[in-house]
Amino acid sequence: MKTQYFIDAAKLSGSNTMSIVFRHIFPNVLTPPVISYATIDLGNVILSYSIISFLGFGVPPPYPEWGRLVSEGFQYFPAPAWWYAIIPGVIITIVVIGLALLGDGISEYITSGGITA
Repeated sequence: MKTQYFIDAAKLSGSNTMSIVFRHIFPNVLTPPVISYATIDLGNVILSYSIISFLGFGVPPPYPEWGRLVSEGFQYFPAPAWWYAIIPGVIITIVVIGLALLGDGISEYITSGGITA
């Protein structure tokens, strides 16, 4: 991005480095496509973190984590309380699908001409 013409024009007009970063580079980084990709990827981050905590490599036990809740619920799975494992798994699924749909909706809105970047 340092080789773009608008950066060269800002340097030639006498802008300092911080001014170039906040007035020219930063707004171009936060464009709507980047926001939609970040929203879509947030579901992958939640899934990855849930898998890590399911395997026991997450935050220590006093703090709740979805993956650890599913892991601890498996001891009650067959008969007495099957919902201990199912409910956190369903919530993970709903959140991940919801974030993917939100990111897809943002991306559709951008490509339909709702926001011009």
